[in-house]
Amino acid sequence: MTEPLKVATIGGGTGHYALLRALKLMPSVDIKAVVSVADSGGSSGELRDTHGVLPPGDLLKAVLALSEMDPDFVREFLLHRFEDGKFQDHTIGNLLIASHASHTGNMLSAVRTLSAMLCVQHTVLPVTFARMKINAHYSDGTTRKGEAAIDAYHGEAMIESLSIEPSTAYVCAPAKEALMEADVIVIAPGSLYTSLLPVMKVPGVADLLQQSRAPKVFVCNTMTQNGDTRGYCVHDFIREIEKAIGCPLDRILVDSSTPD
Repeated sequence: MTEPLKVATIGGGTGHYALLRALKLMPSVDIKAVVSVADSGGSSGELRDTHGVLPPGDLLKAVLALSEMDPDFVREFLLHRFEDGKFQDHTIGNLLIASHASHTGNMLSAVRTLSAMLCVQHTVLPVTFARMKINAHYSDGTTRKGEAAIDAYHGEAMIESLSIEPSTAYVCAPAKEALMEADVIVIAPGSLYTSLLPVMKVPGVADLLQQSRAPKVFVCNTMTQNGDTRGYCVHDFIREIEKAIGCPLDRILVDSSTPD
């Protein structure tokens, strides 16, 4: 019997979700999604700050993408956001993951439990167990701290570099194993500075990508973001990713169609 193709993916929430939905339709694949945990705003950020857990939002989206249950049902149920009261702005899915992680002290166990409940046949992993934050350093000499502050900025200055804290953050063992054993590594489309690079900037990740003989494939974004990647072309995305990982990408997938 042929062994399944081991696919490790790197990404955050929305773009990663779309990639995982497509990959799981391929025959004979074993997907391990390595997910950013740099969220600092909204429900995820509040749960991280008040309960000491990793931000669950992007992990939840990856689990939903890989679920074998009816996608409309699980999205409507677990992404339902309370409009008022004690749980205002929180989704049911975020609360489920955070509750389990807070009770057990183990975010990986929380993700695995939800994955089992939703009939997920693949694996979703946080890139690190550290409660990391990202800092963006801009061309005008300013620094904005946290994913929410970076996303909210729409000024003229451009991001020149990205750093993470704490300095003790390191790629977790399950994510390390996923990247080491992968037959192919796929970088999802997504927010370059708040979803993709926060994974690659975690100490240990770039070293693993440099050592891996697996082809490294980047599914390029179809649009830019004001304040982050304004004016970027495909080559700019490639440059920033290759600079972060310290090695060349092997394949680039680009949508050549014209937007409506």
